[in-house]
This record gives sequence, C-alpha cells and structure tokens, in this order.
Amino acid sequence: LTAENGIVSAKKKNIEDANKISYLTDLKELLYQFKQSESNYFYLTESGNINGLVSQVNLNSKPVYTYFYNLLSYCEIELGLWIKSLVKENEIISLISSKNTQSNKDLSFEVLERYSNDKESNTQNHIVEYLYFSQFEYILKKKKLVSTLGYQSNSDFSEDFKLMSRL
Repeated sequence: LTAENGIVSAKKKNIEDANKISYLTDLKELLYQFKQSESNYFYLTESGNINGLVSQVNLNSKPVYTYFYNLLSYCEIELGLWIKSLVKENEIISLISSKNTQSNKDLSFEVLERYSNDKESNTQNHIVEYLYFSQFEYILKKKKLVSTLGYQSNSDFSEDFKLMSRL
C-alpha cells in the first residue's frame, strides 16, 4: 500500500510459496518456520487456497503463553525426574545449601525454607519438586552431568539454560 496526496493505492503481488503454510501447522513448527525464514507473516493455506494470515504479532497472546508455560513445566518435571534418578536427595539438599551461601539473591534460601516447613508438617515432596531452573542448572554443572545432555562445555549449556529460565 502507498499513499499519495491522501489517496491510498495497492499493488497486486503474487504470494510466493515461501510465504505459505498449512493452516494445520502446529505451533512448534510455525515457530521454527518463523525462525528459519525470518518472515514476519505467513499466509495460511487449505487445499491450495489461502484462508488466513498469521503473523508474529499473533504470538503475543494468552494461548501461546500457556503453550510455552506447559512446555517449560514439562521440561522442568522431566528434568527433576532425571536428576532424582541420578542424584540422592540428601546430596541435592547439600548442593542447594552450598549454593544458598554463595549469593543472597539466589532462590535457594526460599527453596530450603519451603522444603523445611513442609518437612516439619510431614507434607514434603522430594526436594526436586521445590527446585527452580537455576538450581537444576547448578546441580547439573556441579555433578558434571552437562555432557550427558550433549553439551561440550558448561558455558554452552548455561547459555541455553538461561534462555529457558528467562522464559
């Protein structure tokens, strides 16, 4: 669209196949396509016909936030189960306690306090149920488990892990 002297005109342009995507594409694939193509929009197609438009602006919505939250929650649960299978609970508590003394901005104090309160009332879960992503990262690095996830160094792992933690 262009505007000249208050008159708006539009140019007809063919829609390239690179800007088309099936309307049945799941969100994970859509995000991948946005990243790969560096496009801000896609035309949604059904049987070769265009029946809609999706843009990156559409990703700023509650359903998308819920989708990401569910993915991160699933990741956190699976990570907890994996660590639980490899590291004894008292060792995890010890690691979190030592992390707590290193920084007053760390959430470890709050984790240990919630765990202790629940333990006093005999309602505690396994310690991994109380941990945040930052504690998982700390445990994986301290126990030298980062390489089992395919990372060559702690810094590469930390970079990816911090991205998930920020989300």
